[in-house]
Amino acid sequence: LPTQIAGALADLAIEARYNARRLRWEIDRIASALYGAQYPILLLKGAAYQAADFEFAAGRIASDVDILVPHAHLKACEEALTETGWAFEAKTDYDDHYYREWMQALPPMRHQTRRTIIDVHHTVVPPVARIAPDVGAFFGGAAEVSAIPLKRPSLAEKVVHSALHCFYDGDFTTNIRAILDLHDLFKVGLAADS
Repeated sequence: LPTQIAGALADLAIEARYNARRLRWEIDRIASALYGAQYPILLLKGAAYQAADFEFAAGRIASDVDILVPHAHLKACEEALTETGWAFEAKTDYDDHYYREWMQALPPMRHQTRRTIIDVHHTVVPPVARIAPDVGAFFGGAAEVSAIPLKRPSLAEKVVHSALHCFYDGDFTTNIRAILDLHDLFKVGLAADS
């Protein structure tokens, strides 16, 4: 390769390793904050791919960490995260109410020291969605990860979640990433079957 291109690719490889290390550290910190939880906690999207050591996770940039907890345990999860430095980003009471009433997750929380963001989901599509998967299946097929008590959804649930993003997200950029995730998840599935 020409020197400039080789240099740019080497820089990107360093950045990708840094992003992966930063995401693993954040997963570890979330696991520490929620250690001892008496309810299931699933990593979603990029964090789940990283925890599963999927090859395609190496170059994926995660802007936040998404977790899924049963709706009945949102308050306990929220309190545990707040006690360990997380705070809501909602600007107004209206924003807070909107998230809690109409969205699939609490308002985004930002860690006050590390400045990282976590989205605490209780389902994978807004509660008013006409079609929604059984979230219980996500918990039922969960696999252990090294960051106890966190788990990750099965490959099938990862595919369902990624496909839902293709249909429910209004942002074309996110849809492109979801399509690429689906492609890579199918490759993982095909490799496992061969």
